[in-house]
Amino acid sequence: MAAVLLICCVNLANLFLARGVTRQRELAVRLALGAGRWRLVRALMTESFVLALAGGITGIALASGGLQVIRKLSVSIVPFIHETTLDGTAIGFSAGLSLLTALVFGLLPALRLSRIEATDSLRGGARTTGGPQIRAWQRGLLVGQIAIVLVLLASAGLLLESFRRLLAQDLGYQAKSVVAMDLNTFGTFETNGDMCRMYRVLRERLAALPGVEAVGTVSSAPLTGKWTFNEKPRVVGRPLPEADRPIVGARFVAFDYFQAMGTPLLEGRFFRDSELSDDGYGQIVILNEAAAAVLFPGRSAIGGQFTVGSNPDRVLEVIGVVKDTRDVRLEEKPQPRFYWQYAFGGAQVVVRSSTPAKAIIPVLHRVARETDSRIVGSEIRPMAEIISNTVAERRFLMTMLTTYAAVALGIAVVGIFGVVAYQVAHRTNEFGIRLALGSSPAGLMRLVLQQAIRLVAAGVLIGLLISLGTGRLLASQLFELSPHDPWLLGGVSLLVLGASLAASALPVRRAARTDPMIALRTE
Repeated sequence: MAAVLLICCVNLANLFLARGVTRQRELAVRLALGAGRWRLVRALMTESFVLALAGGITGIALASGGLQVIRKLSVSIVPFIHETTLDGTAIGFSAGLSLLTALVFGLLPALRLSRIEATDSLRGGARTTGGPQIRAWQRGLLVGQIAIVLVLLASAGLLLESFRRLLAQDLGYQAKSVVAMDLNTFGTFETNGDMCRMYRVLRERLAALPGVEAVGTVSSAPLTGKWTFNEKPRVVGRPLPEADRPIVGARFVAFDYFQAMGTPLLEGRFFRDSELSDDGYGQIVILNEAAAAVLFPGRSAIGGQFTVGSNPDRVLEVIGVVKDTRDVRLEEKPQPRFYWQYAFGGAQVVVRSSTPAKAIIPVLHRVARETDSRIVGSEIRPMAEIISNTVAERRFLMTMLTTYAAVALGIAVVGIFGVVAYQVAHRTNEFGIRLALGSSPAGLMRLVLQQAIRLVAAGVLIGLLISLGTGRLLASQLFELSPHDPWLLGGVSLLVLGASLAASALPVRRAARTDPMIALRTE
């Protein structure tokens, strides 16, 4: 937001410079009639304050609607966003910032223009020019403006590409058409056997619903972070000190969990319902790829055995290997994990159904209540929504920065158009002389376009250098993407260059249409 404000201020300074140049004769007359330089500065600053105040009032009027849009784009992870209001403090800050903007970026043009010499300006004839120093200021401000825009666009482009890659990665499961049910059952069942039998009945009733393809339970559905634990397995036949044993995550699953989540089986088989014990843990497990690689390197994990916990007699046998899944955060690589067959209190139910989520969620609520009165409540969310919420902060940051970058690009295009048009207007006499001496309209177009391209290229180069430094600030928000990605920076540079050329097109055409007779008539 500060960068967008800076671009607006640069445009404002350029506007004051250009407007002041056209008023050189007026200012010279005032000086000749006895007005002091500080009186001219005060008059110019008063105009700046009036413009800034009008802009501030307009901005405050638009802020209320903008705040509503931001609230819709944001989520609960943005602290206090829904309690934010446009109060007196915010209005006062905005008004103060508007006046400060007028002071800082209106004072320099005012001081610059107050230094004109009355005799020189009045001797110059009807047409005034900005002089080399003012033109240099304008060009410098334009170059800085382009540099800032490129930095914003590069940052927005990095976040967009990173977000695309994050969502496009293979999660190891198919979240579409899956809903997760979190049942409130703690303390309501006397034994875990009662709990497991309730899950069996619920699974049968859910599986009988139209469109339901698979139902399973898991101690913590992916990306919900409800409950999980880690173990240091002791592989039978490969004794290792505890410090050297790998850490492997563990989750309890039951019924058709892997089928419901769409997790592919790579080797072996899934659990069978007949192997599920109502009153205790099973003796068989399924590994993910990462766990199979660290526990049984160089050989098949099927049939492999290991123990966990303090009981060395409880040997777990591997019956299958499934694909790695991203369960904690989308940004984190899959960790070694084994799945233990067990249905316990607090497990979440996952349902795969061809029925749309909005239609099936009320049905799932009803079935859960009718299955057992001890289920006092349930939270049901589509897996797609759960995944979306995990990247909500990234999405909000990306949306806001992209919006700022788009606004900045639009402002910069207007600024480029204004500066080039101003330069063309004040070089009409020069163009008339060139045409009278034999230059072609196409040659004038090339001349103006080359000068515009040089300014834009300088701004792009400076912006790229700044982006190399600021890109590191976004490194923590990027996923499998370098903050110095050459293709992205190149694409952003071409975008800025193309937008700048488009903004310069109309002034360039005006230069080519200059009539030598009209241009020279004022000489």
